Amino acid sequence: MFFGSVIPLAANEQSRLLIPAIYGIGTGLPVVVVAVGIAISTKMVAKMFSRIT
Repeated sequence: MFFGSVIPLAANEQSRLLIPAIYGIGTGLPVVVVAVGIAISTKMVAKMFSRIT
């Protein structure tokens, strides 16, 4: 998908760095947000279990 969409777009716009960088940030940011959400929720669940036991 990367080479099929972003690389031709970057070649047409003559932007070798900017468009792929924006694409990379745009695809990586949701992964980071989900990972942080999972980490926070895991910590909260651990606290709840420690209160119960």
